Amino acid sequence: MIFNNAPKLGSNTNEGVSRYLQGAIYGWFLNLITGLTKLSFGDNFESFTVNNISIAAGETATITNQLKITPSARLIIRQSGNSLVTDGTWNAQSLQLINNGASDVTVSVIYFR
Repeated sequence: MIFNNAPKLGSNTNEGVSRYLQGAIYGWFLNLITGLTKLSFGDNFESFTVNNISIAAGETATITNQLKITPSARLIIRQSGNSLVTDGTWNAQSLQLINNGASDVTVSVIYFR
C-alpha cells in the first residue's frame, strides 16, 4: 500500500513532501473516490430486495425474512397504487407490510440489516 512505502524525506524538504502528496497520494485518493461513488445499496449494506408484492386494500402481506435477524430499516423503492403502506410485526423469520389504504397496491422493498 502507498502509505507503507512512503519515501524518506528530510525535515526541510517541503518540495519533496509536496511532490509526494501530489503524485502518489492524490492519484491513489482519486481512484478510491471513483470506486466509492460507484457502490450500490447492495455493496454498502447487508440487505435483500423483495419485488412486486401485491397487497389488497386493508390487508397484510407476510414476507420471509432472508436476513435471519430483525432488519433495522426498510425502503420502498417502487410503488404502484395510491395507498399507505406501513410496517407490521418484524422478527427473524418474517416481516409484515400493511396496506392501510382503500385501494390495492404493489410495492418493491429493500430491507436492511
